[in-house]
Amino acid sequence: MTPMNRHPQLPIFITVFVLILGFQQASADSVKILEWNISGNELNGNITNQNAAAAIFNSENADIIALQETGSGADEIAAILAADYVLAVAIDGQEIWLRSGERFQIDSTGSWPGLCNTRSLDGATLSLTDLNSDDRRLYVYIAHFCIPDTFAGNVDINPNVSNEDQQEHLCIIIDDMEANAALGVVLIAADFNDINIPTGESLISFLEGTGTLNWGFCTATAIAMTDVIRTDVTHIMGTSDPENYTAAAAGNPSFGQHGYVVATLELANSDSGSEPGAGTSRGTDGNASTAIISGRVTIDGTSVEVSTVLDTDHVAITGTVVPEPNHNGQTGALYIVIAYDGDLFFKDTSDAFIAWNGELNSLGTYREGVSLEASISIDVFDGQLLGLRGTLEIFFAYSAQDILYYNPTLVSLEIEDNSG
Repeated sequence: MTPMNRHPQLPIFITVFVLILGFQQASADSVKILEWNISGNELNGNITNQNAAAAIFNSENADIIALQETGSGADEIAAILAADYVLAVAIDGQEIWLRSGERFQIDSTGSWPGLCNTRSLDGATLSLTDLNSDDRRLYVYIAHFCIPDTFAGNVDINPNVSNEDQQEHLCIIIDDMEANAALGVVLIAADFNDINIPTGESLISFLEGTGTLNWGFCTATAIAMTDVIRTDVTHIMGTSDPENYTAAAAGNPSFGQHGYVVATLELANSDSGSEPGAGTSRGTDGNASTAIISGRVTIDGTSVEVSTVLDTDHVAITGTVVPEPNHNGQTGALYIVIAYDGDLFFKDTSDAFIAWNGELNSLGTYREGVSLEASISIDVFDGQLLGLRGTLEIFFAYSAQDILYYNPTLVSLEIEDNSG
């Protein structure tokens, strides 16, 4: 097959870029979370540990950082993170830091009560919208659960139950977690202090849906979380399909309790009750748009949409642009961008595919001087995909009044080999 450099008949294009304020190429649908009981007192006045913590944060490059026991090291932590992150919420030594920039929209923050015997040990919550992942919602809970009797003797009031403070702390928030699981992805990053916990008392088993709690604050839940990664008693757990998670890293530096863990969530693949439809669009001015921009793939002249094809199938790839009503009658332009095997391309006015560096000022138009009507159909390709393999994603956009309008939902196609 002719290489994808400049070929007017070259089929397909996939986009893995996000057209938001500058068309910065990024991992548009993955979110990296770091969880760590950092023991801030070991950072206070200790430049060696401060430098080591900074190196860890820099190398892991997480989008969300969840910390416990920041305490007397809070100023040192802020000095390390403030250049690249914002402190979204802090309570009782629990802190959630969120990467700065235009990607994440903070919807709400909060806390929920927790005790360790008589000591306050509240948890923190963060609800956000990821503008890189079709406005999907992410609900983050962090906590430092009380140590159990199995670790330190009779910690709380009932010697017959090892962790009643742990159970009460989780049960106070579980209804909120269950409700949010219907709206988006729920994560809990915590020092669970799950040390020799007996059957019927494990918060991990309870959240996984494989166990119940016996102290009576709550019994069973259908939230069915995945224990994505752990080291010692440090865990990251989440809803959504387990295949959407990657246990990215774990480390045990010489300071901080129990080590840290890092997980990656492919958020754009996640199911949620609020998943936007194909018409959810945005403009490069950062605002939501009422434009409806979509694409579809069919086989052999049928009207049935498909997401997997053989390279020998005869496929038709089409797009539809329904501009914002106030754009009707104006003149604009259409854009098609593709990415294949790690490279970006745009389709130009002569129907050739041109390598693209991801910079807005070098993006070519597919059609110029287009009258923006109520509905614009785009016939992208009709034929076989011989020689192409793997995941292909399709993206359309249009411009009006110097603003590009696009749909962050990618049209994804898997091409399989039919060589036998």
